[in-house]
Amino acid sequence: MGTGTLDDPMWVLLVDDDEEDYILTREYLSDIPSRAYHLEWIRDYDEALERICERQFDVYLIDYRLGERDGLSLIQAAQQRGCLEPMILLTGQGQIETDLAAMNAGAADYLEKSHLDAVRLERTIRYACLQKRLESELEANVRARTHELELEIQARRRVEDQLREADRRKDEFLGILAHELRNPLMPITNALAILEM
Repeated sequence: MGTGTLDDPMWVLLVDDDEEDYILTREYLSDIPSRAYHLEWIRDYDEALERICERQFDVYLIDYRLGERDGLSLIQAAQQRGCLEPMILLTGQGQIETDLAAMNAGAADYLEKSHLDAVRLERTIRYACLQKRLESELEANVRARTHELELEIQARRRVEDQLREADRRKDEFLGILAHELRNPLMPITNALAILEM
């Protein structure tokens, strides 16, 4: 898998049941001069789901029509398994409903095949991968900050426990002191009372 720099190859899995779309996608990717792309192609929905969940690719291009099933359900199934790598839905349908459904399913983006070219495909892949990297960095920052806060909370609880213990000991000490002072003071108080009489 590519690490994100332009010198590293980008690993792309195309899930499409049409060989012509595979050939077109391969040509588009080979026309991109800024980076090498390694493209693999799978036709089968179930095999695609397994490959997506292996997390061996940087990005997944998923056709909307996959025989009896569709790319939206594939994206949702992968997401439900915790596979959150960038998935881009490819479709011949230029409908806003399909676009919204793709976003709701968890797709990183949506491309119409009729408007597809090397530049648009490269930009979409780049932005989807960048978005995923930024999300991962944000999640890592949130996890790190959460861990820091948990440590701070634990430290505060220890300090509070120490303060409660110190307060308890102070009260205990004052109780003992009052008792100990009362014992010698009682005879003195009594003696003063007798002297006054």
